[in-house]
Amino acid sequence: MSKFRGVNRHQLFLLPPSVEDFVPEGHMARLIDEVVENLCVKSIEDKYSHLGRKAYEPKMLIKILFYGYSTGDRSSRKLARKCEMDLAYLYLSGMERPDFRTISDFRKNNLEKLKGYFRDIVLFCREAGLGRGQAVFIDGTKIRANAAAKRTKKKEKLDELIRETDAEIEKIFREAEDVDEAEDREYGERRGDELPPELQKASDRRRRLEEAKKRLEAEGLKKINVTDPDAKMMQERRGMIRPGYNGQCSVTEDGLIVAQDLVCEANDKNQLKPMVEKSREILGGNLEQVVADAGYGTYENLEYIKKAGLDGYVYDFAGEIRKILRGKEGENLYHRFNFTYDKKKDRFLCPEGKELLFYKGRDFRRQHILVYKGYDCGTCSVREQCTKGEYRTISQDERTGLILEMLEKLRSEVGEELYKRRMYTVEPVYGNLKENLGFRRFLLRGHEKTSGEFALMCIGHNLGKLFRAVKGQVERTGDAFKSVLKEVGGNLDKGLSGLSDHIGHFLPSLVRAVQ
Repeated sequence: MSKFRGVNRHQLFLLPPSVEDFVPEGHMARLIDEVVENLCVKSIEDKYSHLGRKAYEPKMLIKILFYGYSTGDRSSRKLARKCEMDLAYLYLSGMERPDFRTISDFRKNNLEKLKGYFRDIVLFCREAGLGRGQAVFIDGTKIRANAAAKRTKKKEKLDELIRETDAEIEKIFREAEDVDEAEDREYGERRGDELPPELQKASDRRRRLEEAKKRLEAEGLKKINVTDPDAKMMQERRGMIRPGYNGQCSVTEDGLIVAQDLVCEANDKNQLKPMVEKSREILGGNLEQVVADAGYGTYENLEYIKKAGLDGYVYDFAGEIRKILRGKEGENLYHRFNFTYDKKKDRFLCPEGKELLFYKGRDFRRQHILVYKGYDCGTCSVREQCTKGEYRTISQDERTGLILEMLEKLRSEVGEELYKRRMYTVEPVYGNLKENLGFRRFLLRGHEKTSGEFALMCIGHNLGKLFRAVKGQVERTGDAFKSVLKEVGGNLDKGLSGLSDHIGHFLPSLVRAVQ
């Protein structure tokens, strides 16, 4: 008598299996199924015609994409294979098996609408209890483009490639004419309008080179990538310089991405205002504090934060704050920030108590610089420690007071605590996207498409947060959590892009899905 249970793949089922049995209760696929069922896809459905063969349901394809981006599967070919053998995908697709071209075309043709669902998912998460708090943490990260660095060319190299391509096209034409004459002699008349595949490829390559050259000249660029002209050369964290994009995220204290964007600029200095305004749109009056790192440290950003009435904490400005907070003022007693400014008398007092009075103003890089000069330096016993010249001067922008205010805030107990939170709020988000979900390089090309792909990755991150939060609460509180979610639900403003009118009806079903 055997000690083991037998394996019989030829055993017939007495009753047909149900798709509902494919994934266990509490599986993430069930949550995504519930989320997508409550999204409005009418604008996508209206694109389809009643004529011809029936198409796959848009919601089914959205579920496949959302689940794929939540688990790190982005390739349309990989998603198509998953729909054939992965039970979670079979559950979401209802046993349908769309091929990779169908998935790829659906994503490509509806990227803008899919990108718009990011806001709806954020609102779902907030109604479920995520995204609370009054602070957002803003940061950027470089993501490699789907293009090789060697395809980035200067204008001279583009002209050379165009000449080489023209010569290649001319050669292909001559060879085609010789082949035509030989075939005409052997087989008679041909149709005569066929294009050799080699010529098609060369013509397409020349067209792309010409487009890249025109764009390079129009935008005044020094270099441009022929494969993805929107991508710019950016330095990654490890020092490698490659074509890429700059992803921006605004994250709440519990790790929910409430605003995102993808830009072609390598630095972050112009992104603080757009990210704050997007965050405010979602959080409304709940947003009070903004924390950002050195990349956002400009006078303009400090002015914007102050005018917006926000409690901002921007760590670094032109390296000065970083030096001071690392104790440089202790090593150099006569560092400029150890000079006290007297606003009433418009003067500086040095550590020795001597005055530096206004000397002159000058314009530098669109900034008005004020210069203060010490007139008693000649008799000072520590002049050599303070300056190498005859007298000490201090030059500052008219807005330098903003730096001093920020310095005091960062030195405060609240400022130190808030800035420390960056390490376990926004940084782990990029760690999840890049390490856990494998998002280190775009699959698509062009800013319009890559921005949609970045939004899908942020949706995937937020869906993962939503799943873990709801499942954790259900496990801790059981049935009592159902009543809590019912109370959380309420009427949201109508007209949101794709959001159901009564999220309160959605949340209880979401809880049942993950139980």
